[in-house]
Amino acid sequence: MTAYVGTVGSGQQTIISIYVGTSGSGQQRVLAGYVGTSGSGQQIFFSGLTASASPSNLISDTRTPGPTTTAPTTVSPANGIGPFTYAWSYVDGDTGISINSPSSSTTSFTGSVNMSNTELDADFNCLVTDTATGATANVPMNVQIIFLGGG
Repeated sequence: MTAYVGTVGSGQQTIISIYVGTSGSGQQRVLAGYVGTSGSGQQIFFSGLTASASPSNLISDTRTPGPTTTAPTTVSPANGIGPFTYAWSYVDGDTGISINSPSSSTTSFTGSVNMSNTELDADFNCLVTDTATGATANVPMNVQIIFLGGG
C-alpha cells in the first residue's frame, strides 16, 4: 500500500517521510503506521530494513601460489528508503584475507596462499545503513581461499 498527498488522480506525490513532534525539536520518524480501527488496520509503512549478498559465501581455489582474489559479491538492501552506506568488516578467522572495497556494496577479497599456507577461512560482515532512517542490517559473509597445489 502506498500513501499519497494530493487530490485523487491529479498531481499526487508519494509520502517519503513522516515525522512526529514539533518542527526542529525532538522529531521522530514514523517507521510503522496503520490505517483503520484499532486491531483491524492495514500497515502503511514497513519498518524492517533487510539486506542480502549474492553470492552469500565465497570460495576461491587456485593452483598458483601467491595472492588470490575471489569473485565479487554484491549486497542488496530491501525495505529501505536510501541512499545506503556499506561498511565491510572482519569478524573472525584467518587474518590473511583483506577486503578490497570496504565501503562499497560490491567487494571481493584477497588472500595469499602457498604450499605452507594452503587455506584461508574467515568471516566478514557488511553493515548496511539507510541514511534516510538510520535503520541498519547486517549481512554475514564467509570467505575461503584454498591452494590446490601445482603452480
